[in-house]
Amino acid sequence: MSAAETSVMSDWYDAEQRVERARELFEMEQWPEALAEIDAALEMNPYNAAWHCNRGYILDQLGRLEEAARSFEQAVHLDPNDKEARLALGMDLTRLNRCAQALAAFEALERIDPSFEPAYCQRIATYTQMGQHDRAEEMFYLAQQLSEDCPDCFYNIGRSLLARGLQDKATYCFKRCLDLDSEYPDVRRTLGRIYRQRGDVETAREFYLAELRQDPGDVDLLGEMGEMFLEAGQTAQAAEKFRQMIELEPDNATGYALNARAAMLQGDWNQAIESLETVLALDPNWEDVHGLYGEALLHAGRYADAKLQFEAQLFSHADDLAAMMGLGMALLEMGQARQASQYFSKVIARRPEDPSGYFHMALCQFAQGKIHAGIALCLRTIQIDPRHLHALQQLVLAYGRLGRWSQARKVLDHALKAYPLDPALTHLKREWWYSKTLWLVRQVRRTLTGWFHR
Repeated sequence: MSAAETSVMSDWYDAEQRVERARELFEMEQWPEALAEIDAALEMNPYNAAWHCNRGYILDQLGRLEEAARSFEQAVHLDPNDKEARLALGMDLTRLNRCAQALAAFEALERIDPSFEPAYCQRIATYTQMGQHDRAEEMFYLAQQLSEDCPDCFYNIGRSLLARGLQDKATYCFKRCLDLDSEYPDVRRTLGRIYRQRGDVETAREFYLAELRQDPGDVDLLGEMGEMFLEAGQTAQAAEKFRQMIELEPDNATGYALNARAAMLQGDWNQAIESLETVLALDPNWEDVHGLYGEALLHAGRYADAKLQFEAQLFSHADDLAAMMGLGMALLEMGQARQASQYFSKVIARRPEDPSGYFHMALCQFAQGKIHAGIALCLRTIQIDPRHLHALQQLVLAYGRLGRWSQARKVLDHALKAYPLDPALTHLKREWWYSKTLWLVRQVRRTLTGWFHR
């Protein structure tokens, strides 16, 4: 054997060793290191279809789908009969939303081997992504004729059914998928979402926890569970999930933002402010952070700081009605009623059936001494929401200031029927008698003084 032949044989042997090392690294989930080894092997022998296919699998794990698809295409080019490479190519093209090309790959696979069940099974996912659900069902039944026990088939058709709003049928398919493969990825998360949407928090929690046991470090799933608990009013449980997110990923801005929401619902404004300051430090462009921060500062009584945050939110989101409302409230608390009313007017114009805008506009009128205008706005508030407690309280006070006692008493009686134990209303009831008596005494004195001077 010549020296050149010996060198080639040595290189090929070295390439084989690198591929074996890449396989070991792949099994240890050390994807970048595995990629480096397979790339080195392909430099020595770029004509091995199986190695290009392996390179595609590694790139898939790294989330580099475009590069993975090119590797699978190269594998198919070198070996047109490589079914696994064609299958992986079609699946990646589907993920990349290049569905027409994906279908072409699966159809070529069917021509190579009409009995290859994955060629039909994976087309269910592709047709589902295209919104062609009848074709997805057709592929499901063709796949079932070849294999009745394919978990991929039941998962893929379940997604098609879910997209059509057929939750019961989808649930059956996802559970059937679990029967066939108890560790099938993401299916328990999907079932958790279905039960969450139904309002069955306990069942959803069981599925989420089962999914979490498969990957205890899944911070996105922890966040999803926490948001579900927030929706259900289980704030303490939600806060615990958000704390776990932060422990696992201390630089995850979303975890702190969600933790702030939980703190706000618990009335812990200082904790909310601290969490939102961390969000701003980690990601100043985090969606709606200025609006949330403004709300926390507003409730903490830091009105000038809240004003600045609401202004920052409106600078990037000019139509954010919550920020408009918050800015108006901050200005009102700062004694700037006229400026505040401008923002409440915008809220009313965009949301004419929301009582909050009218009520806060009423407060602006009262602050400027415009009692009749304030009363009219309170009456509009109550017309929309007859149980609006603060509008009822303000209306009693306003009628009292005008000496319209019968109207004040009528509103007070209505409010006490709705809120018999409200301390502010019971206090108003006592004040009503005192104020009415004092007002009458003053009126009598004015009358007697007038007679005396005559």
